[in-house]
Amino acid sequence: AVVTRDGFSGFVQSGLADIDKDIEVGPQHLFQIGSISKMFTALAAWSLIDEGKLSPDTRLEEALAGLSVRGGKAITLQHLLNHTAGLPADSAIFPEGGLWTGFAPGTNWSYSNSGYALAGMMVEAADGGLYPGAVDARVLKKLGMAQSVSAIRVADRARYAQGYEPALSDRLNFRPGAMSPSPWVDSDSPAGCLAATPGDMAIFMRFLFGLADGKGGAVFSDETAKRFLADPADGWGPGAKYGNGIARIAVDGRNYLHHTGGMVSFCSALHVDAEAGVAAFASANVHYALNYRPSRVTTYACELLRAVRAKASAPAPKPAK
Repeated sequence: AVVTRDGFSGFVQSGLADIDKDIEVGPQHLFQIGSISKMFTALAAWSLIDEGKLSPDTRLEEALAGLSVRGGKAITLQHLLNHTAGLPADSAIFPEGGLWTGFAPGTNWSYSNSGYALAGMMVEAADGGLYPGAVDARVLKKLGMAQSVSAIRVADRARYAQGYEPALSDRLNFRPGAMSPSPWVDSDSPAGCLAATPGDMAIFMRFLFGLADGKGGAVFSDETAKRFLADPADGWGPGAKYGNGIARIAVDGRNYLHHTGGMVSFCSALHVDAEAGVAAFASANVHYALNYRPSRVTTYACELLRAVRAKASAPAPKPAK
């Protein structure tokens, strides 16, 4: 999916949604967006902040009674949403011996799916319901993303493209190489459980244009929108920043709002060049073990859109990885 600020939307579907059944990928197929879901978790949290039901400074251990984190008494919602809480990347929420921190909250950056799981639990506690319902009501429905789902459930499996993984997982694989259908896994994790169509992701990217301009749209007030993007932490990569589920990166001299996502059955990428008013989302039905994200697809799509708007010749694509 590609969009421009002045109203253009374009969609490309390529390849097969199911190899055995020879079903082509179509605009109606759901693709799991993986960790791009973190943007939606943060938006749900800030809609509660907008209503006064949460604060960025709400302490984790105060919001979730009975939870204790070694070295983590100072962890706040904002630390969780910025990956600055010091929590492990992937851990059970209640492991034997309890959760721990690797650095004092707010002093460093380390990507943590566990932290986003806890942020989602704080959303649940403040909203009075389960995480998928909060995201659905507070973000998806308000934006008009009617074809998207806020949890990966087997009941919706028929709507998805089939995911694929390397046929032999115990060795290095040639690319391209033999692939097998990947297993289905239900998930309601706030770290990455949304699935969407390209049409709905176009709607979302338009919302991100407005957010970059300080507009909260239907999700929250403009004042809250300004706060949402105001103070990102250093993180994601050299020279990059990260805040509230959104990475701020530079590629070839252009600044982007960005995230990627990797799941058992899908890999996704999103780039938004708010200054130029162009954005792109891409997802492929392949397993994250291939260490692939379609980031070069989305950055090149943005390059093409900028070239079209400038009436310039198309830039040459970078070599495939």
